[in-house]
Amino acid sequence: LQVYLHSMKNSDCLSEPPYTERYVRWCERPVDKLIIYLLLYNKLSAKLPKQKKGGNIMNKKWSTRMMVEGGVMIALATALSMIPLYKAPFGGTITPGSMIPIIVFAMRWGLVKGLIVGFGYGLIQAAMATTPFLHWAQFFLDYPLAFGALGLSGLAHNAFKRSLRNNGKSSLVRDYGVAVFAILISILGRGISHILSGVIFFSEYAGDMNPWKYSAIYNAQYLVPEFIISIVLIIILWTPLKKIDME
Repeated sequence: LQVYLHSMKNSDCLSEPPYTERYVRWCERPVDKLIIYLLLYNKLSAKLPKQKKGGNIMNKKWSTRMMVEGGVMIALATALSMIPLYKAPFGGTITPGSMIPIIVFAMRWGLVKGLIVGFGYGLIQAAMATTPFLHWAQFFLDYPLAFGALGLSGLAHNAFKRSLRNNGKSSLVRDYGVAVFAILISILGRGISHILSGVIFFSEYAGDMNPWKYSAIYNAQYLVPEFIISIVLIIILWTPLKKIDME
C-alpha cells in the first residue's frame, strides 16, 4: 500500500484538471478515488493550524480537522459495509470491520461527536437498505439509533487521551482494555436497539420462542462475529492510532 501511495503521489493525478483524458485514466478508478480522498485529507490536515504548545487539537469543539475526519470515517465505514462476509436473512451483516472507523472517531473526539457521526452513518445505511421499513420507529431503531450507538465508544475518550499523554509508555494490557471496552459498549448499544426493533416489529417470526430470546439470538449471529473482528483490528491499529497526534 505504501508503494502504491508513493506511485500515486508521484503521478500527475492530483494536479490534473477534472475530466481531462489524463485525469480519467489516472483518477477515475474506484480504488484510486479512495486513495485520492485519503491523500487530499492528508494534504488538508497538513495545512491546518498546528497544535499549540501545551494544548491538544482534539480539545477544539468543532475544528475543521474533526469534521474532515468525521466525513472520511463515515466514507470508510460505508465502503467496508459494502463488503459483506455474511448476510442475515432479515437484515444484519458481518463485515470486515465496518464499525471500527466510527468507534475510533468517537474515541478520539468524544461521546457527543461520536454519537452525531454514528447517527449520520446510520442515515447512510438506511439509504442503502434493500429491505422496506415497517414503521418509522423501526427505521430509527435499526438505523440512526443503532449505528449512532457506536458513538458510545466516546466514553473511552478520556482514557484514550491519557494513553496519548503517556507517549507510548502505558501498559499495552491497559490500552487494549480501553479499546475492548469501547468496542463492547458500542456493540451492546447497537445490539439493544436492534433487539428492541426485533421484539416490537418482528416478533411473529419467533414462533413459540420468547420474542426477546429470539431477537437476541438473531442479532447475536452477526454482532458477535463483528465484535471479534473489531477487537482483532483495533489491536492491530492501536499503536498507529496512538501516534497520530504525537507526530
